[in-house]
Amino acid sequence: MGRTFEALVRAEKDSKLRREELAPFEPKVNLQPYAPFRLSVSQQASEEYQGLKHSLRSLLPEPKGKVLMFVSSTHGEGTSTVVATFGTVLASSGESVMLVDANLRKPSLHDMFSIERAGGVTELLLGATEVKDVMKKTRFSNLFIITGGVPPSNLSLALSSKSVCHMIGRLKREAGWILLDAPPVNEFTDALTLCSEIDGTVLVVQAEKTKWEVALRAKQRLDDAKTNVFGVVLNRRKLHIPERIYKLL
Repeated sequence: MGRTFEALVRAEKDSKLRREELAPFEPKVNLQPYAPFRLSVSQQASEEYQGLKHSLRSLLPEPKGKVLMFVSSTHGEGTSTVVATFGTVLASSGESVMLVDANLRKPSLHDMFSIERAGGVTELLLGATEVKDVMKKTRFSNLFIITGGVPPSNLSLALSSKSVCHMIGRLKREAGWILLDAPPVNEFTDALTLCSEIDGTVLVVQAEKTKWEVALRAKQRLDDAKTNVFGVVLNRRKLHIPERIYKLL
């Protein structure tokens, strides 16, 4: 308790305490429907995403052409935000990145980046188009998006193992990092269908909301599907005291 008080006193005297360190850990992205995606990430969040990049590089010594799936246990944990922000951070450092909206039940990347939804994953799965024909440019250099496409009339048919295998194989030839935004693993089996063809999975968990039993169940389902779960992103983590104070303790 004494050390905490001393840290608070030192922090109060520090007039250069950065405002962004007082904010929750949450990528500040405008998620209003049809509003353009704006990258505005706090210093702490930027460091976290850089840490994620380095962690994945250590697991994938040669990341070129690697496919990573980002998935949550339930809806609303911020998976799309994490994928979009991480992809943008990668692209800003010169990496070639492709975001793929594999959440065909509730796609959102086209809204976030104000891009036409038609012509995307659905069409690729059905073999109706080529990857280069559905790669959509963004205002960020090196960052491309493949939207969800037109909703398939038969989702099970579109997500057949043969269709997924063919699509993933073609995606690997087009970018260094391929990031899939997948639907919640505890609510649908779609993400599990993708597991056999990807290089690894990152589980997104919302801080102070997702129960550990729910996250554990998601992890177990991914393990059963034989995917490499590289780790967990704790999204929307709140700092109840400033980050600078944590560092002084």
